[in-house]
Amino acid sequence: MRSYNCAILLSFVAALVLFGWSSGCGRTSFNQDLVRCGNGELEPGEECDDGNTSDGDGCDRRCKIEQESCGDGVLDPGEECDDGNNLPGDGCSPECMLESGLCGNGILELGEECDDGNISDNDSCISSCTVATCGDGYIWAGVEECDDGNN
Repeated sequence: MRSYNCAILLSFVAALVLFGWSSGCGRTSFNQDLVRCGNGELEPGEECDDGNTSDGDGCDRRCKIEQESCGDGVLDPGEECDDGNNLPGDGCSPECMLESGLCGNGILELGEECDDGNISDNDSCISSCTVATCGDGYIWAGVEECDDGNN
């Protein structure tokens, strides 16, 4: 009889853990976020439920409405870039649009030979927006073994 009661008790405890019951500081509560968020059904305690637990799509992993905005580091619809800040002059404008006139913004502009969207000196387009060549002083990864800046 005793082992039967222990089996029932263990089953009950397992069910509590599985369904998100938690206890702390003398109180017991039901943790809805662990069980229900992401099932596509709007339930009590949820501001939204889009059927997943991904951030960056308007409804976050806790089923709270995301305050999507430029400068939050998440590329949202309508944004060309989002570098996680609202500082001008770094390639991504405070309106999350690629800034013109800057090498490395991914836009081939007047005076640039290339613009691959970064300011790396180790690829085919170096940070001055010129095509990488032997003798430019930069080692083109996977192509050159050395480059001392001499032609």
